[in-house]
Amino acid sequence: EDFSVPIVISSDAEVGIYLEAKPTPLAVGGDHTLSVTVSNLGSYKIANVVATIEDSEAFDILNIQKEQYIGNLDNDAFSTVQYKIKVRAVAPGPYPLAFDVKYKDQSGIWITKKISTTVNVRPASEGVQKDNGSGTLMLVGAVVLAGVAYWYFRMRKPRAK
Repeated sequence: EDFSVPIVISSDAEVGIYLEAKPTPLAVGGDHTLSVTVSNLGSYKIANVVATIEDSEAFDILNIQKEQYIGNLDNDAFSTVQYKIKVRAVAPGPYPLAFDVKYKDQSGIWITKKISTTVNVRPASEGVQKDNGSGTLMLVGAVVLAGVAYWYFRMRKPRAK
């Protein structure tokens, strides 16, 4: 006897997001480059990968587009996209940062994953390198010392006549 059985194939396609910022730490009022690494954690290739950063209460996205195309990712492969961000005048502390990653799995089905993570924002004073002038003073001292050494050894030699 013949009968129909519906079969649903589920994919183990999975993506991960990893963040890095330059300069660090993220400081209130600072301009930063946020590097977002999208990784294929599944067993099969995924295609047409697009990463989109969502609006945030703590960050202004300075890129012209929030959506960036990555392309195809083999299993255990990754790719990085960058966003220019400015930290708003918010209180220091942890803030959520969310991404949508859209891709086509091996069976051709479009999948959208929402991935949320928390990033820490530091006070503005921690994000700015304080220079008390000691680096500049040491550089000037080294140049003067090199000049004195050059003059001393150059002047000690008798001139050829």
